[in-house]
Amino acid sequence: MNYPKQDPFQVRLKKLNQQKRFLGQLNRVIPWEEFRPILAKTRNKPRQSRAGRKPYDLIVMFKRLILQQLHNISDEELEYQIK
Repeated sequence: MNYPKQDPFQVRLKKLNQQKRFLGQLNRVIPWEEFRPILAKTRNKPRQSRAGRKPYDLIVMFKRLILQQLHNISDEELEYQIK
């Protein structure tokens, strides 16, 4: 059978729209800021210099790790998806 070829952009857009709902639900259910004190303990070294890029927010990094585990993706794939 010949199936009509789907536009890759439309397929990706549909997936992103489904994830938006999912991400919104996560934000409503999970009290992210309650994790900040626990996560702050992982950054026990103060920055020695103002040079270089500032570190990412702890909650943002935590959310990334949660999504990575939920979707079973590699570090490289996570970085690609974020970009």
